[in-house]
Amino acid sequence: MFGDDVHVFRPERWPECDTDRRAAMRNSIDLIFSKGRWQCPGRLMALAQINKVLVEILRNFDIQVVNAQKPFRVRLYSSILIEDFKIRVTENSLD
Repeated sequence: MFGDDVHVFRPERWPECDTDRRAAMRNSIDLIFSKGRWQCPGRLMALAQINKVLVEILRNFDIQVVNAQKPFRVRLYSSILIEDFKIRVTENSLD
């Protein structure tokens, strides 16, 4: 669905692909919140809260991946399982 390099973080795959493939990729991620009549009623609130939390974390902490050559392993089931993802978190001293 997402190409041979699915395990590589490559956001440019979205604008590079054709319209039909982009629609198929978008439909595959719609499984999270569903769509149409059965759409999750808390979807917009959840996305807004995730955005706020991520911005605050990035503003207040310095986050570094410990092993940049092989940062993590991913297993795909009905959800995504990320293993061996080690990071170093330190508080920003911008004040």
